[in-house]
Amino acid sequence: MNDDNDLIEFDFDDGPREGFEERAYQSECVAAVEAGWPKDPRQFIAVIGGAGKSIIFSKLSRIEVGRMGRVLILADRDELVQQAHDKLKRSTGLIADVEKAEHHAALDSAVVIASIQSISRMNRLTRYPDDHFALVIADECDLSLSVTWQRTLNYFHIGKESLAPGWKPPAVRSQYPYKARILGVTATPKETMGNFYPRAVFEYGIIEAVKDGYLCRPVTRNIPLKIDLRKIKLSHTPGGMDLDLGQIVERISPLIREIARALAAEARTMKTVVFMPSIETARQLSIALAEEGLNSKFVSGECPDRKQKIEWFRQAGRGSIICNAQLITRGFDVRDITAVCVLRPSRIWSFVVQCWLRGSRILEGVIDGCATPEARRAAIDRSAKGFFTIFDFIWLADRIDIVSPVDLIATKPEVREAMIASGEDDLMASHAIAERDFLKALAEAARKHALKQARTLDPLAYAVSLGDDAITSYTPESKWEKDPATPGQLHFLRQQGMSTDKITTKGLANRLITRVMHRMRMHLATPRQLDLLRKLGLTDQQCSTLTMKEASATLDQLFAEKRNRHEPTSQEILEELA
Repeated sequence: MNDDNDLIEFDFDDGPREGFEERAYQSECVAAVEAGWPKDPRQFIAVIGGAGKSIIFSKLSRIEVGRMGRVLILADRDELVQQAHDKLKRSTGLIADVEKAEHHAALDSAVVIASIQSISRMNRLTRYPDDHFALVIADECDLSLSVTWQRTLNYFHIGKESLAPGWKPPAVRSQYPYKARILGVTATPKETMGNFYPRAVFEYGIIEAVKDGYLCRPVTRNIPLKIDLRKIKLSHTPGGMDLDLGQIVERISPLIREIARALAAEARTMKTVVFMPSIETARQLSIALAEEGLNSKFVSGECPDRKQKIEWFRQAGRGSIICNAQLITRGFDVRDITAVCVLRPSRIWSFVVQCWLRGSRILEGVIDGCATPEARRAAIDRSAKGFFTIFDFIWLADRIDIVSPVDLIATKPEVREAMIASGEDDLMASHAIAERDFLKALAEAARKHALKQARTLDPLAYAVSLGDDAITSYTPESKWEKDPATPGQLHFLRQQGMSTDKITTKGLANRLITRVMHRMRMHLATPRQLDLLRKLGLTDQQCSTLTMKEASATLDQLFAEKRNRHEPTSQEILEELA
């Protein structure tokens, strides 16, 4: 039984607590998860850091407890365990029991929050019956393919037989008996997650969060100091193959003094977090920054006073810098951080983005009472933190896959290249221009393709006309999605008048079919009708929301107008358009 008295009481009611008004996208996410359970007992959501992932899974926990089901929330770090506990209590009234270190949760607890390091131990894992929980939530689930995570998730999902030597998990998307449902929650999804989670049921990224006025916009500031990364080998790391840390340290160590001078010239009016490749380089840079007149400290997991140093930084003002080596990434929430510098170059997107997101939070109270995205963005712009800065050094690299600040936002290679070429500091503005130009080029290519293949529709042009970025920027996530499109899928799309030349994967075909079927259920205009209406001069905005009946009537009217002007007959028009 947990001996911490404030962690064992239990409370429950039907509404969020004061100060936790549910945002529209959070409600949409909860609804999407609930609607997804009949299809998949394992699913995940991708919600950018700072947008309230813990509020979402707290609401889902409350729903599950209301159904008399027990909930297990898994976290990777002590800080995340405490955050989940606090948010659950403040947003729902539920008070969870904790399973970590010397704390042992009671078996009759409605909600248990556990550190994965503790509960994955066999003696603690099997203390719970394998059917004890109805819902297991994996926070930061991009980490959950490791051995300890998989042992825990499979035990509660499949059962105790998963602990047997040689046991093999069921294939993703196969039908099998299960016990607890599994929900993964992450800010930084990885492609490999598809090996366990069949699909993302909801996604909310930094572009949406900044546009909606819930996160600060990122701005880059280039530091004119060149750091040579050429010919650095790759090594195995917990996150995958990455640039060798030892060689990075060798390249950066001789430049510590120059790095400190460059940062001091830029960061005197900012509150900055710096990520270094090693504890020693973090210590050296902190000393060098202090000699340049900045209020600087370094912190590592080996520092006996690390909690005091982190608390110092929380209270520190502008002109303060904390240097660390991968300690204060996930779960480090200090709202008035105004700048981030990653001096640990990497090819692992999730790691670097987690570092940058430390600067994305808005100041407390800034958007209180703002009912619209426009009002929230205006309030952020007027605040003491209207944006956050990413300090970007000049990396001389022979690898194109090193994560760059544009990768925080860009998802398409064409857009990424255009953003880099533009040199624009404001990443949101740069992305908007590059995305617009990309869609224009895509639409133009589709138009030319349509002239060549008159009686078939380009499916990407169809997606563009509906404003469906999820299809135009689609990348397969799981092995199932990467498989070739099936003959049945291709036949259905051809029946809708679509060219299947570009439909190479099962995942893309599935997304297109889902989109078409959704419009069919709503009786909206068919792909052929939309294509013909556009050829007759209507804009995407004018015709995308028309019903089939309205589209048919509009086509009849347009043809009648042409006949009244003594223009070719409808058959001739159709032949001409074809």
